Amino acid sequence: MNRQWPKLVLAGAMITGLALPGWPVERVGPATNPPAKEMRPLKKAPPKGSDSIRKVQAALKAKGHNPGRIDGLLGRRTRAAIRAFQEQNSLSPSGILDDQTADLLGVERPKRRAKKAAKQKQTKS
Repeated sequence: MNRQWPKLVLAGAMITGLALPGWPVERVGPATNPPAKEMRPLKKAPPKGSDSIRKVQAALKAKGHNPGRIDGLLGRRTRAAIRAFQEQNSLSPSGILDDQTADLLGVERPKRRAKKAAKQKQTKS
């Protein structure tokens, strides 16, 4: 044999050292899981959407348009459904629920929130 055998033995020892499990690790504390806390039922968060928007979404769905999930939020899918409804009924396809669209849907137009109305008044002044 030549002079490489010590290198081969060292390499083999390193490989087997990596392949074999390491030294046992001492656990600090109990080996079992701590006792579970008493489980309480999760409280449902109150719905964040508007009831009037839910009615609009339900009316759109009844008329064959997909407003997405009926969640009371005027999101991307609801606006797209309003736009499609407006196009179908020869209205200006703005995606905004105006008086004509609300009348054709058979719903009341949602009232503006006080914060938005106040903010718009400030910008006009």
